[in-house]
Amino acid sequence: MFCPKCGSEVDQQNSFCTVCGNPIDFTDQHNSASEKTPAGLHSINNTPSKIIIGVIIAAVSILLIFICYKPQPQHTVTRCIKAINNNDIDRIMSCLEPEVENYFKELDADEQAMELDYLQAFSINDHKILSKEIDGNEAEILVAVVVDYPDSDEPEPEMLKFILKKFNKGWRIMDMEYL
Repeated sequence: MFCPKCGSEVDQQNSFCTVCGNPIDFTDQHNSASEKTPAGLHSINNTPSKIIIGVIIAAVSILLIFICYKPQPQHTVTRCIKAINNNDIDRIMSCLEPEVENYFKELDADEQAMELDYLQAFSINDHKILSKEIDGNEAEILVAVVVDYPDSDEPEPEMLKFILKKFNKGWRIMDMEYL
């Protein structure tokens, strides 16, 4: 006979389970205990399986997110505009082609400060991506921006065309043209 509470085997001479201390009534539970034992043991043994299945489902979900997520060139443009507004020179450089980023890193502190002063002179109040054309590893993003220049009383609307190229680390801005 098995204990209906913990599923341990109980000797018929005992009136209590030696594992969990549950009182055992052999006369009433003999048939029902033997019928419940396989299901009870099955559910106890099934718990690790449910955990394993849950972990597998979570791992597959995360893998699908990484497979389906592809960096887009317009994300690089948006990230660069936000970095300009936050005066985050490191983030700006991470959006530009590697040669420009390396050039900036080689500048001395005074030259870097001059570049930062230039970037702090204006801010982009608003931007809207109007179009994107992707051709393999190259892309053109057309953006409408509202630029606040220090020598102007009113923000000025501008049209910019960003030319991007895909590198190992994602999309980088190669050039920017005012239209």
